[in-house]
Amino acid sequence: MNLRGGGVIRWLTRYRAGLAFSLAAGLLLAIGIIAFSARTLVQRQETLLHITLVLTELDGVLSAVVDAEAAQRGLLMTGDQRYLASYVERLGPVDDRFKALRALTADDARRQQQVDTLERLVAGRLAELRETERLRRERGTEEARRHVRTGRGLYQTDQIWTMVTALKAEERQQLTEESARHATEALRVFLVLTALAGAAVLVLALLVVESRRRAGEIRATRDVLQSQVAEHEKTSALLASIVQSSDAAIIGLGLDGRVLTWNAGAERLYGYRQEEIRDRPVDALCPGPQPHEVTAGLDRVLRGQAVERLECEQVTREGRRLHVFMTLSPIRDGTDAMVGVSIVARDITARKAAEEALRRSEATSRAFLESVSESIVVADAAGRILLVNARTEKLFGYARAELIGQPVEMLIPAALRARHVAHRASYMAAPRTRSMGRGLDLAGLKKDGTEFPVEVSLSYVETDEGMRAIAFLTDISERVAFQKAARQADKLAALGTLSAGIAHEINNPIGIITSRVEVMMLEAEEEGLPAEMQKDLEVILRHARRVAVITQGLLSFARQSSGTREPVNLNRVAEEIAQLVRKDMSRARVEVIMKLDDTLPPIVADANAISQVLLNLLTNARSAMPEGGQITIETSHLAAARSVRLAVRDTGSGIAPEIMPKIFDPFYTTKPEGTGLGLAISHSIVHDHHGTMDVRSEVGKGSTFTLTFPLEAARKD
Repeated sequence: MNLRGGGVIRWLTRYRAGLAFSLAAGLLLAIGIIAFSARTLVQRQETLLHITLVLTELDGVLSAVVDAEAAQRGLLMTGDQRYLASYVERLGPVDDRFKALRALTADDARRQQQVDTLERLVAGRLAELRETERLRRERGTEEARRHVRTGRGLYQTDQIWTMVTALKAEERQQLTEESARHATEALRVFLVLTALAGAAVLVLALLVVESRRRAGEIRATRDVLQSQVAEHEKTSALLASIVQSSDAAIIGLGLDGRVLTWNAGAERLYGYRQEEIRDRPVDALCPGPQPHEVTAGLDRVLRGQAVERLECEQVTREGRRLHVFMTLSPIRDGTDAMVGVSIVARDITARKAAEEALRRSEATSRAFLESVSESIVVADAAGRILLVNARTEKLFGYARAELIGQPVEMLIPAALRARHVAHRASYMAAPRTRSMGRGLDLAGLKKDGTEFPVEVSLSYVETDEGMRAIAFLTDISERVAFQKAARQADKLAALGTLSAGIAHEINNPIGIITSRVEVMMLEAEEEGLPAEMQKDLEVILRHARRVAVITQGLLSFARQSSGTREPVNLNRVAEEIAQLVRKDMSRARVEVIMKLDDTLPPIVADANAISQVLLNLLTNARSAMPEGGQITIETSHLAAARSVRLAVRDTGSGIAPEIMPKIFDPFYTTKPEGTGLGLAISHSIVHDHHGTMDVRSEVGKGSTFTLTFPLEAARKD
């Protein structure tokens, strides 16, 4: 059906009878719907009012009971008779409230039963209140208070509250449902009225608009036709001026890919004048005889692609090569038919050169960053990690993706994190360059939970995104261990020299004292001296012998190993010492487990000295397990490190962290009868063999002492 032009008026005239009938029928239907909906709305409104009245009466009953209780409570507490008048006044309207409730729920038997139940509860509570008032008048206030403290009234009040709450909840639920239905009906009436009004307005608007449009169409057509010619001429001139004055090269191509138009920007970019390049294929601007990406882009536009953007290399009239960013777009006529292709080209040679220089600079910087031997971490002002190098991944055990974006405190032990946050905030507030090793005793935390000492140097740089802190981290575990070992060796050497002198000075006098006390004890037995004196001599002898043992320990500690060094198999030493102590271990309920490496090569060592060390470790392990346990002796060959290892592991009580640094100090002991020289002598013997003694311990789980002997150092000896 064609309704353009005056078709609407003609269609309305032709079908006016049917249209009038349809409008009348629709109007009657709308009136019927409105009448029915209005009646329903009235009924809903009455229901809502009914529910509201029920809720009001329930609130009145509850309020009367509560007010009566409050008045009685005030009377009992103060004795003021004015509360009695308020109490009597509150009891009056209760019956009227229940009469109103019965009238409002007359059509609902279940509600009637609930109202009767509530009335009995309220009557019981009011009777209780009256009884309390009677006791107050007849027996006094204290008797009435005792009656109240029985709790019966409180229990009745709770029942009334529960009953009223349940009734109000049901009424509110019904009120909500009826309100929703009321809103639905009102909406329905509104929609019908809106639709009716809209239909009338629409028909009227169509008639008015159509008549006015028809009258104005004739006038507009004349004006448009007159202005189109002038506008076309003006637009053509403006477009030609824009194309010619543009800095960009704008080229017009025919469907065969030959140049049709060529602006001044194209002349400046490529060096060709328009008459030189006209009718030549655009491939003339492409270097080399091979098909060029411009040709491929032109084919895609001719096949229907709206716009093609590409970067390519082209050549000027003088043979100079350019990097050009090109936009290819179809040219269409008034019927939307494609008649050609436009090319807008811009010289990006300088930009490409800058990008290449930046890429080379970034690559060089990245290579420097990745090749340095130190760990480098770059963080922002909030402490988030922005950049790490390969050394950081290796040092901490994290992949780079696991670190980027995370707080830098993840690389610091938990005990130091809170303090580090404060240090970081202070540094970010006043950044400065801090050289390596300046002052702070820091530690790092690896992914596996291992803590290790680090040395940190800080620097900073300002960027467009804000200040960046740069941390250079160095693992100084070996340096710390070497310094610790050197300090221990110096201390032991000095102490050894002192011990040797003291031992020699004490050894002879203590030998004389011991011999003389033994002679005196023999004489005491022969001459029958008192038992008290004999016991005193035994105490003197026992302590003299203890001094002799300590003196021998000092000599052993001071004396460097002078035994013969020859190839020694640690497995055989371990088996011999285990066999030696097996009976003592068995009596102490200690099981000795052997895990020996059959491929273990021999080392050049003093077998007696190594046996002394192992025996001392086994003795200490047994002392750490008074209730019994297990001792594991394990040997292994570390081929990559060219060394052998002997480990003694127990399941004893472990070593407390606070005493761990002292266990190798001479005379330090936790045993009542110990001399404190066993581990010091053992450490000295291992150090004399160019080895190391390491200990790991966990309180309640046991300790592991590990002896490592380098093969090369042993052979040199």
